[in-house]
Amino acid sequence: GVYGMSEADIQARSEELLVFFGLGAFTDELIESYSHGMKQRVCLAAALLHRPVLLVIDEPMVGLDPAGAQLIKKVFRRYAEEGKTVFVSTHTLEVAEAICDRVAIIDKGEIVALGTVEELKQLHTQGGGRLEDVFLSLVGSPDEAAVIQILRNDRSSENA
Repeated sequence: GVYGMSEADIQARSEELLVFFGLGAFTDELIESYSHGMKQRVCLAAALLHRPVLLVIDEPMVGLDPAGAQLIKKVFRRYAEEGKTVFVSTHTLEVAEAICDRVAIIDKGEIVALGTVEELKQLHTQGGGRLEDVFLSLVGSPDEAAVIQILRNDRSSENA
C-alpha cells in the first residue's frame, strides 16, 4: 500500500521474488525460524518489491554463504545494468571491488577518494594492488609494531 501497489501486484511480485531468492518452499514458515542468510534475502526481496530506481544497502553480504553472496552480487549488477542505482555501504573491500562501478572511500566522515576501482588503483597504488591497498594508503593502518607488542603481551599473560 505504501508504494501504491495493488494486492494482486504485491502477491504476484512477492511470489516471483521469493522463488528467485530460493525461498518459495519456506513461505509457510515464520521468518524467525529462517537462517541469517535467508533473512537477508527476504529483506532484499522486500526492498525490490516495488521496483525502486534507487537501492541503499548497508553491508549486504554479512552472514551470507558463498552462493547467497553470489546471488546478491548478480542482483546488484543486473539492477545497475537496467539503469538503476545501487548504493552499497560495506567494510568488505573485496565486495566493493567486485560489484561497484564507482567507489568512495570515507575516513572520519569525509570522502577522501572517489572514482572507479581502476582509477583509484592508478592514483594510489601505482596501478597495481587491490582496493584494500588503496584504502590503507589513504586511511592508514594500525601501527604494525604496536600490534606485535599487543600480541606479545597477550602471549606473556597466557603463560603467567
